Formats: sequence, structure tokens, C-alpha cells
Amino acid sequence: MAKDPAWSATGGPPVAISADGGYVLSDGESFSLYSSTGGKLWRGFGGSAVLARGGELFSPLAITRDGKYSILGTDGGLLYLDSSQRIFWQDSQFRPIQGLALSPDENYVASVADGRVSVYTRGGELVWRNHTYPDVQYVGISPAGLLTVAGSPDTIHAFNQSGFELWNYTAPGIREIIVSPKNSDIIIASDYTILSLHPSGNLLWSYYTGSEIRDIGVSGDGSTIAAGNQGGIVCLFDENGKLLWSYTAGDWINAVSLSGDGSLIAAGGNDRKVYLFERSGRLLWNYTTGGWVKSVAISSDGSGLAAGADMVYYFALQPGSPPGTTSPTATSTGQARTMATPAPSPVNPVGEATTVSPSTTVPVQVTTPRSASGASAFIAPGIIILYFIRRRAS
Repeated sequence: MAKDPAWSATGGPPVAISADGGYVLSDGESFSLYSSTGGKLWRGFGGSAVLARGGELFSPLAITRDGKYSILGTDGGLLYLDSSQRIFWQDSQFRPIQGLALSPDENYVASVADGRVSVYTRGGELVWRNHTYPDVQYVGISPAGLLTVAGSPDTIHAFNQSGFELWNYTAPGIREIIVSPKNSDIIIASDYTILSLHPSGNLLWSYYTGSEIRDIGVSGDGSTIAAGNQGGIVCLFDENGKLLWSYTAGDWINAVSLSGDGSLIAAGGNDRKVYLFERSGRLLWNYTTGGWVKSVAISSDGSGLAAGADMVYYFALQPGSPPGTTSPTATSTGQARTMATPAPSPVNPVGEATTVSPSTTVPVQVTTPRSASGASAFIAPGIIILYFIRRRAS
């Protein structure tokens, strides 16, 4: 049942992969970008020392669907660069970068650094920044930047597109936040429990997994959610929180990832194995690496899988689109799309930091935790919540 990788190369966790499997971005002392054939396109910008995650060091990173642009969170700031290592924009005013997220439509980037939540346009313009949350570590952002969520170890904060706080929600041991591309539900890893919150802040469902959760993942169409915990269990849920199946591995499961339609689920853990499952729960294969597997990333179209352990491993899963192109049937939103990501307009010369004035800070208005009614006092929040409700109903 084992499957050999198509290639392995110097690098390590975390890893990210383009929608068509054509590009792999990894960390491991320095960031590296590889093609699907294993060719190294560039290496640089030291990482691996900016985010303490479960006692381990991670550097936040993201890659666009077509693989042409990478977003790096470093101890020197936030970088947005192309596949030739050209920097389009950067912000080094606050650092190190503890977390970052790319919106599903790729028009916005959210980050947390030095206790501040920041949201940028794809071109590097600062949309808003908040100065009042010194312990925030995690961040997620919805399509069009309508909702940004940031988490500390015990609180989730939700902001509208102007940076005003809509609501907050208290939960213990928060480890990760993901905003679903389908309906902007917020999926949270909280100690032993997975939580799902409506964009209004109301709890939709929760599931107790029996052991501390190490990682969560959501399919591109929002239909499927995966989790891995310290008990060595991989769990799969539908979007309503129904447990579809669970699988017990030999040791901690550190990482999970899903294809765009949720038909394939990857996992990896301290037993040094990479696992690939079908949505039905059938184990397709596993592969033993040379170290603990701390990160996995499966392409949206299901054609490629990258894993970060002692090295970067790449597995060719099925014939896919030529490297560097985007599959018209697999996107982060589940909608057909054939247009490649347009190049952002460079806003700074290479190597120069974006100038961001503290005067751009947006004041926060705090509403009642876990209540949609508190946000209704603001016209803009009301419009946002109505948008999400109508979107869910459609």
C-alpha cells in the first residue's frame, strides 16, 4: 500500500502547493519554491524562527492558485513575491509575522505581528490595522475581505472590512482558525474540540475529539472538514459537523489537508508517515519518510501532494494540468475558473519596505460576545451579516 514520492528535496515544514500541483512552497531554514518536477526555482529569505506552534517553530506562508505568487511571513516582516523571487511589496514595520492568510479570492492578505492584525489588498495597500490585541497569533479572512477573524489562545475576534470588531468568542486552547471559502463559517481547533461558528458569531456545532487537536483543514468547496489530534486520530466531518469517519494511526497526527472537492484527504504525523484517504474513508496508501511529518498540502485538483518532514516530499497523484496552469474545475471556492491570477501592481521598488503610518489605525467597537444582535448597532456589520445569511440560503 506504499507509494513512492516523485521527488524529495532540501526543505521542511510548513509546505503549500498551487491548485494544479505545479508549484510547491516550503520552509526549512530558508523558504524554497519548487516546480512539480522537483526543480528549485528559488531559495532565500530565512524562515523557521517566527511562530511557536505547539512547541515547534513555523514560518507562515501561502501560495496563489496558479503558483505565480508567494506570501511569506518572516522574522523581518511580510513579503509578497513572484516565482522569479521578485518582491512586489513588503511590510517590515511590525514583525515577526506570527500568522497570515490569503483570502479565497486572493484579493486580500491578513497577517498578525507584534499584537497587531493587518489587512492588505493584493497590491500591498494597507486596508486597516488594529493595535489592541497583544496576544493574537492566528488569523483567517473571508472572500472579498468582508470578515477577518483573529485568535489568541483563548479568544476569537471578528472584524468587518473597516477593522471594527463585530463580536468576540471565548474558547480554551485555540490553536488554529480557518474561514470556510463556501459560507465563511469559522472553523476553530480549541483544545480537544472542533468548533464551527456562523459569521455572526453564533455557535453552529462542536465536536469533542478526545485528544488535543494538532491541525484542521477545510476543502475548497467548504463541504468537508478534517482534523488530526495527539491521539493519532484523523477525523472527517461534513459541513454540518456530522462525523463521516475516523482513522487511528500509530502516533500523533500533526497535519491534514483536503483537495478542493474533499474527495482526497492527506495526513501526516509522528509515525513519520504520509497518509492518503478517499472521502469514503478508504486508505489509498501511506509512505514512511525520514522524520516526523509536520505539514501536508494537497493540490485543489488532487493531482499533487507535498509533505514537510526531514525533507520536502512530492507525490504525483494523478495526471493533472501542466505545471503553472490552473485547473478550470478545481478552485478554492469550488466554482469554475480558468483565468490565471493577474499580477499585482508593484507598489515599492524591490527591497524597500512599505511605509505604514500608525495614524491608519482603526478604532475598535466591541459588541456582545457570541451574539449577532450586538453587531446590529452598526450599519456596516448588519449589511455583512445579511450578506452571509443570504449567501447561505442561496
